[in-house]
Amino acid sequence: MTLEQVLTDFDLWLTGFGKRYLHVNTGGDEYVGCIVEADDVESMIAMAQQAGIKTGLDAF
Repeated sequence: MTLEQVLTDFDLWLTGFGKRYLHVNTGGDEYVGCIVEADDVESMIAMAQQAGIKTGLDAF
């Protein structure tokens, strides 16, 4: 199982608690992310985009 698969499964598990794992692209080869309320995902992605930070629900 790859780390990307583990993070996908983790995100699926979080949905049971009304949360999601939001991936953050730092430009490096590491996996970075944060747990956010599921209802806030779109606004968090929009705010990150305004700040020039690439984020999303899928790993980069």
